Amino acid sequence: MTEIEHLIQNKTPQGIVLTHGTDTMAFTAAALSFSITNPPFPIVITGSQRSSDRPSSDAFFNLYNSVLYAASPQAKKEVVVVMHEKSSDTSCTIHRGTRVRKMHSSRRDTFKSIGGSPLGRITEGKIIYEMEEENLPIKAKLKNKPVHITKNFEEKVGLIYHYPGIQPGILDYCIEAGFKGIVLVGTGLGHVSFNLIPTIEKAIENEMIIVMTTQCLHGFTALSVYESGRRLQKAGVIHAFNILPEIAYIKLAYLLGNYREKEKVKELMKQNLKGEITIREKYQEFH
Repeated sequence: MTEIEHLIQNKTPQGIVLTHGTDTMAFTAAALSFSITNPPFPIVITGSQRSSDRPSSDAFFNLYNSVLYAASPQAKKEVVVVMHEKSSDTSCTIHRGTRVRKMHSSRRDTFKSIGGSPLGRITEGKIIYEMEEENLPIKAKLKNKPVHITKNFEEKVGLIYHYPGIQPGILDYCIEAGFKGIVLVGTGLGHVSFNLIPTIEKAIENEMIIVMTTQCLHGFTALSVYESGRRLQKAGVIHAFNILPEIAYIKLAYLLGNYREKEKVKELMKQNLKGEITIREKYQEFH
């Protein structure tokens, strides 16, 4: 981050390519997306699923296309992930840093944009954009603001997946440990077992911010549909629309690290700051 900050302040490059391990690439892409406001050039993150000493390595192809994109005047000035689109060396996909996920442990085309189309693709040296304007983040408020970088992320934020038989003691530990926020990855529209709700209510009474996402990845949370969701909503749980769980975790850590007022954090958690919320999911994107 320090080196990226230095390059941004000096405005020397036309773009940045950051090589990164694929397992936590989505976390880093989200962290950079939220922490850097109005970057003066594209910041591209790439890596490889196969090491460079293997005949099937995707390292060179991904790196080549990432550099091509970062150096192009067509490139968007934001954080993106560029990786193989297919298992063959035909094209790379450009994913927004707040909508991308690793979906396979070993395939070269593991990274996908969830809940919508990727920004575009790079094929035969050409950049082709795809994403519809309705799903682009609103940048009007940021248009005249200078570049801003923050390194503040709250460390006491948890990411907890709900599962049958989960015990309230997990949340009790977080309360006792002084956690500032928790992202719950609920079932379906964003639900948890009824035995967990009193502890969630206690956590919110202790000024902890609780955010609800869904394990389904595709689709939105909707806490008003069923009784459990309505109880969570009444308690003060924030629904995260269709923000991916790990992105919601990074976003909450970013907001708690930079805003003291809890109400401001809650308000911003529900806003589409960096394209992390897809306004409308395409039906065909699920298939």
